[in-house]
Amino acid sequence: MIKISVSSSNNLRSCKRKFYFSKTLPFKRNLNLIYGTCFEKSFEVALTQGLEKGIEEGFRSFKKQKAIRVHAHQLIEKGTFSLSKLRKDINECKALLPDMVERLYDFVLDNDIKFITNQCTVNYTLPNGNIINGRFDGLIEYQGKKYIFELKGYSSLKEVDDLIIDNQVLNYLLLASRTKLDVEGLMFCQVKKALPKEPKIIKNGKEMSTDKSQKCDPETYLEYAQNVYDVIPDKIMEFYEYLKTKPNDLLQLDVILPNNQLIDEFESQMTVISEEMAELLKLIKDNPKEAFRKCYTNRGNDCSWCNYTKECKKGEC
Repeated sequence: MIKISVSSSNNLRSCKRKFYFSKTLPFKRNLNLIYGTCFEKSFEVALTQGLEKGIEEGFRSFKKQKAIRVHAHQLIEKGTFSLSKLRKDINECKALLPDMVERLYDFVLDNDIKFITNQCTVNYTLPNGNIINGRFDGLIEYQGKKYIFELKGYSSLKEVDDLIIDNQVLNYLLLASRTKLDVEGLMFCQVKKALPKEPKIIKNGKEMSTDKSQKCDPETYLEYAQNVYDVIPDKIMEFYEYLKTKPNDLLQLDVILPNNQLIDEFESQMTVISEEMAELLKLIKDNPKEAFRKCYTNRGNDCSWCNYTKECKKGEC
């Protein structure tokens, strides 16, 4: 019997060599992972202690995890290190963190999303005796119904059609279904890793544009208007009201309801994968060299995101 997670099964699906290294080498942190944990921690503290305390905790965690040192080492390993690159990447994280946390915090308050609990783990035993687990970011109540809450920070937001068949989403819905968790489905919240665009200023900084193609959020637009005009013109206020009707491209919330057919198919897949994983883990324990030989590299776009590229190349020499 083994316990598996979606992240480990995704490693096996994408590249067996990556799975091998993840089980035989110490876990490697990177800047994206550190930023993600700081963002989630910051938001969690903001919910209970207020926005200011939450942001403080996020920066404290960023420093405690030695983000600068970790990222410098990662850049050196990839052969892309320079002080300017290091400063740029770190400063981007420091600028993004308070903005993303405040954006999400305000959204949760405005939409009356109530957190029942943060961070909970659920396990389910598959038909073959192996255990699959999931760690939810939270359980929430929204419009009188309960949902699993999943929070992600992405450079580009995913379409809901892609989320419906996402392995992590299906895993959570499987766990909710099989353990009879009292939820309607899953609320998937994406916060874009980008700062709001500044409004367009025209006529030597004396007027604001009402060009509908500009991508600024309504509150930023209104804040600029208050600085530009002594008395805000009607056309500017009308455009502000228009911006409020546009979809928010910096934050997206999707409610995903369970699809029994997809859940059943996913359970069958995870049952098969868990058996393959159990065999490979036993071989890694009994004969690491033979296990490495059987773990071929699935070269492709995933290689650029893999933390084990250096070890992988070395193993092939």
